[in-house]
Amino acid sequence: MDSIDQPIDDYYQCDKHQLHILRAIALDSLGRSAEALRDWEKCVEFAVETFPPVDETTIALRVQLALCARSLANEESIVKMEQAKKNKKKRKKEQENGGCRVMDVDVDVDVEKIARENAKEA
Repeated sequence: MDSIDQPIDDYYQCDKHQLHILRAIALDSLGRSAEALRDWEKCVEFAVETFPPVDETTIALRVQLALCARSLANEESIVKMEQAKKNKKKRKKEQENGGCRVMDVDVDVDVEKIARENAKEA
């Protein structure tokens, strides 16, 4: 089988469910929370349809889904904070260069050294 989402016999539905759990755990461990979240959702959906109403498996899967969703929110928050820091650093460079826009390239330029060299030449 190429994908665990291909249609299969009812007999193998529990195996498919276990594969979704394993893949969700693996993706979560790799920091790929967005992908893991989809698998946790499939696991919860299967559990709700298959197990009794207050089954401990369903509860555990819902907890994993919530933890994954929280992890994803934290990842997105970190990305936003890093982007804000990068923008702040870029604005600071612009201010240091008299409001001139600086390309997003890390170049270490000693402006004072260049000014001294220009003064010596003049």
